[in-house]
Amino acid sequence: MTGAVLVDAERAGSTVDEVVADDDDLAIAAITAAELLVGVELASKERAERRQQFVEQIFRSVPVEAYDLAVARAHASLLAHTHRAGEPRGAHDLIIAATAVASDRSVVSADVLYFRPETLTSYEAGIKFRFGSDFLVNAAAFHYAYNNFQVTQIITTPQPGSFTTNAAKAAVDGVELSTIAQMSPHDRVDAAVNWLNARYTNFYPNSSDTSFSYNGKPLDHSPTMSASFGYTHTVPFANGSGLDLAIRLAWVADQYMIDTRNQYFYRQPTFTKTDVNITYNSPDNSYYFQAFGRNLENNITVGSAGGGAVSIQEPRVIGIGAGMKF
Repeated sequence: MTGAVLVDAERAGSTVDEVVADDDDLAIAAITAAELLVGVELASKERAERRQQFVEQIFRSVPVEAYDLAVARAHASLLAHTHRAGEPRGAHDLIIAATAVASDRSVVSADVLYFRPETLTSYEAGIKFRFGSDFLVNAAAFHYAYNNFQVTQIITTPQPGSFTTNAAKAAVDGVELSTIAQMSPHDRVDAAVNWLNARYTNFYPNSSDTSFSYNGKPLDHSPTMSASFGYTHTVPFANGSGLDLAIRLAWVADQYMIDTRNQYFYRQPTFTKTDVNITYNSPDNSYYFQAFGRNLENNITVGSAGGGAVSIQEPRVIGIGAGMKF
């Protein structure tokens, strides 16, 4: 936790109990303790006593992490990294960050950015064609250039840990084509095709080792090609209710996920997924009943990867449901 968080709380008239919960695993760096004590020394006579009491209660409630050899090693690693990246940080800021790395904690800060806001330069162009009221075609092309791309990286010294910094740049180029067609009063079709080239242009996952990079590797969940097709047929009934019969097919090319902590590169092979549903809508559309099936192929796909483990997206799901509309 940085001094700014505590100073803001004291100025707002908060108590330490309001800032620090019983189950919080918080600590402050020794340099933060010094900053708080300087605040006491420079306080006006009217505020000095109350601020002194607040700071001393903080010291009794929150452990102070010393600047020891482990912190010094982490501090040196961060100094070297920011020097190589050409992105200097405030001296106290890096000491606080190094203390967090050495103690395997995250930084809680109100006003200190240990990484710069990422910026995005985008160029987009698109066109729409409408043929009557029943046929629509959309086409779009875009280029995105990310700078100061925020990435949480692994730190190998003094111990494995993480540090969020502006480690990467990325570029994304893409083309999207989609269409919607009302084939008849009761039949609707939609389809889409997408091409994507999303890649890191500057990404060193280990800030202590610039010999290894993901430069040129694709961004997570960025397949080069994907396509979808949907069809809905409505069966109207004389009382005003209706039955919707729908199917949706999706095809997704190979995509990748990066585990920065272990420097793994996961590949999700090309897959298809088919969803179907049958929905009964009441005459006034106030309620509905539905039967559905998702991922009928029962394809196993990876949702995310990290820490040497992966999360799996849902397998085949068959179900029924009902709802009301207000």
